[in-house]
Amino acid sequence: MTSRSTRTKLRFQCVKALNDLDRAMKHLQYLDFVADGESPYINNQMAQIVTLIEGVRSIIIKFREGL
Repeated sequence: MTSRSTRTKLRFQCVKALNDLDRAMKHLQYLDFVADGESPYINNQMAQIVTLIEGVRSIIIKFREGL
């Protein structure tokens, strides 16, 4: 088992990764807003990208709980 301070550092890095994913989602929301539904490519791909990011986010949350 790692020392207390190392675990805290690892958990903090997970929080930072989650924050970055939240920022990525905000960027994607803005991208979707600017496209205004007029790009079939963006419309088709956006759902997959958001699903992927949400999946990664949930994995990081579970990973953090295990630290």
